[in-house]
Amino acid sequence: MIPYGDSNTSMGRRKEYDPMQEEYQGEVAGILQPALGSSGLTLGALTERTGLDKGFLSRVINGKQIPSSHALALISSGLRLSDEQSLYVELLCGRIPSYLTLEERAQLAHHISQLESKTET
Repeated sequence: MIPYGDSNTSMGRRKEYDPMQEEYQGEVAGILQPALGSSGLTLGALTERTGLDKGFLSRVINGKQIPSSHALALISSGLRLSDEQSLYVELLCGRIPSYLTLEERAQLAHHISQLESKTET
């Protein structure tokens, strides 16, 4: 992995560059951009609804930045994403939602490992 980042990274640590991150960010944008368009909200209105910075929201919606779990929950709620869309976006952002039961987490982990083994062959 190639380090990237700037002095604004948390605790001065540099983030690691993950080439797959760009693909995931594109997929996140592929969900959030149409959701924003179909919601009838402007970016400014979503900013007011979520309390998040307009520039930050723009970067997330355009696939330039991965949001924190908290910010992602605010965005999902603000855009009124379905439960399935919210879960998919959380997974793309590398998060396993805390509301999943242990059994659901185990099923999800099993499903992901099956997908990974298919891509390796």
